[in-house]
Amino acid sequence: MEGVLRYSSAVIRVFEGARTFSVSLYVRIGGVWAGYYGDIRSSKTSTVVSAKHQSLQRVQIVVVEDNSDDAFMTMRALGRLNPPPTIKLVRDGSEALEDLVGSKSLKPEMVFLDLKLPKVHGLEVLKAVRSDPETQNTVVVILTSSDDPNDIARAKQLGANEYIRKPIDWEEYVHLLCAAAEKYLKSSVCNH
Repeated sequence: MEGVLRYSSAVIRVFEGARTFSVSLYVRIGGVWAGYYGDIRSSKTSTVVSAKHQSLQRVQIVVVEDNSDDAFMTMRALGRLNPPPTIKLVRDGSEALEDLVGSKSLKPEMVFLDLKLPKVHGLEVLKAVRSDPETQNTVVVILTSSDDPNDIARAKQLGANEYIRKPIDWEEYVHLLCAAAEKYLKSSVCNH
């Protein structure tokens, strides 16, 4: 069994029965994020701390979502990541193509992409992202209310990394988005 204690931006994973604790601590110093991770080993007579330092750049995430409520919930959930990412909200498929594809485009580490977008459908955006050598390896998570098997199959065929159907429950929404971000953005930890 694993428990998690949080203090500010520290995450301490405690394994039941263990005398070793894994620690991740993220701090912001002068606008630069630094991560410290390591182990604390404890016995009856001493405590040994071994830690490594890692400079962290804020990851860039693009959220492509036309629904204001869904955009707010998504950005609020992603705001729980540590270190906090830079998030850009894009409201339609045409704007997404302008921002994500081409030589002057953004180069985010991750994109959360709705399918039912104005102007250009999300699957067309995904196809364009995967066709561009500059963005073809960008993590793209489909985040949509569609449970149409054709949408799911087409998204997988076009190379979506994940397909998440928007749940109604807030805690489930946070959990799903955080799990996806932690899976693909190895330097991010989510404060649930």
